[in-house]
Amino acid sequence: MNLTLALFLEHDWIDAVNASSTIVIALFTVAMFFVVKYQLRASKDIERAWVMPKLTKDPMVLLLGENTSIQGTQKSVTTTASLLLTLKNDGNGPVWVKQFFARLVLVDSLDQLPKKPELGKGDDQHWYPSPFVDTEDTRFQITANGSQVAKEKVVAYGKITYLDKFREERFSTFGYLIESEGSKVERLETHPEYNRNT
Repeated sequence: MNLTLALFLEHDWIDAVNASSTIVIALFTVAMFFVVKYQLRASKDIERAWVMPKLTKDPMVLLLGENTSIQGTQKSVTTTASLLLTLKNDGNGPVWVKQFFARLVLVDSLDQLPKKPELGKGDDQHWYPSPFVDTEDTRFQITANGSQVAKEKVVAYGKITYLDKFREERFSTFGYLIESEGSKVERLETHPEYNRNT
C-alpha cells in the first residue's frame, strides 16, 4: 500500500513539473513572437524611405505677389506665393510620391491655424515625380484670398503622401511662415502636426 501511495505521489510531482515547464515554454514562445515582431518592425523602419519636405523661396521670382481684379462693383484681392519644395529622403530605398497638397492662408495670428493641416482636393498640386532615392524638388505657386498687407501672417502648409519600397503608404506634413515683406520662409516649430512624419 505504501509503495502504491509513493508511486502516486511521485507521479503527481512529475505531472506538476511537466505542466510548469509547458507553461514556461509557452510564455517564452509568446515573448519570442513579440521580440521578433518588434525587431522586424525596427529593421523595416531602418530600411524604408523617410521623406523630409522643406520649403524655400523660389530664387527665380518674387516670393509674394498680389493681384487685384474688379468684376462690376466687386473687387477681389488675392495673394500668391512662389515657392520651391525640396523632398529629401533620409532613409533607404526609393520614394514614390502619390500626392502633394499645399495651401496658403492669411491669418492675424498663428493661433488661428487649425490644429491639424486642413487640405482638400483643391489643394492638390498634381506633381508626380519619377521615383527617387536622394532628393527631388519642384517650383510651385499657391494662392489665397485676401491681401498680405491686411493680415499679419502668411502661412504655407501641406502634405506629401508617398510609398516606400515596402509599398506602404506614408506621409510627411510641413508648415512655414512667410514674412510679409517676402524675404524669409521659416518653419512653424510650435505646431507639431505641421511637421509630422509617419
